[in-house]
Amino acid sequence: MIFKCRHIKTNGNVCGSPALKDKPYCYYHTRLHAFARASKTPSNEPLQLPVLEINTKQAGLFFRGLQIAMKENTK
Repeated sequence: MIFKCRHIKTNGNVCGSPALKDKPYCYYHTRLHAFARASKTPSNEPLQLPVLEINTKQAGLFFRGLQIAMKENTK
């Protein structure tokens, strides 16, 4: 029996890729969850962005918003 990845994307869909043996997630999401757990430690970074699972249109809007915020911050 092949188990599927249990990761739920930001749009509400389940990943559905084959899960690693004895793991609940696929290769990509196993690494993603390990990275998320490791990044919970405090850091001196001014801004920590989450891993983005968004389509091209949403990504463009997100980065355009960051550009606007940067311009406003430099004034």
